[in-house]
Amino acid sequence: MLHDGFDSVAAVSHYDGPLVIVGAQLDTLIPVMHARRFANEHERARFMLLPTADHDHWFGVMTQADWRQVLQWMHAG
Repeated sequence: MLHDGFDSVAAVSHYDGPLVIVGAQLDTLIPVMHARRFANEHERARFMLLPTADHDHWFGVMTQADWRQVLQWMHAG
């Protein structure tokens, strides 16, 4: 298994705009605890949990209500 040492928290540490972190509960590649931790480390981040999503299919699980929430959090809707 390939392990990437990319530090997501450091990558956005100077970003002060809205940030939405989506966690897929059934993700076996990147456990959802990483998404939760990432969201907790950035004061402006919002966390959205998709309980029926996995790593590859989270986009298709997003509902219209989920997208509206993301747009609202991003101040775009």
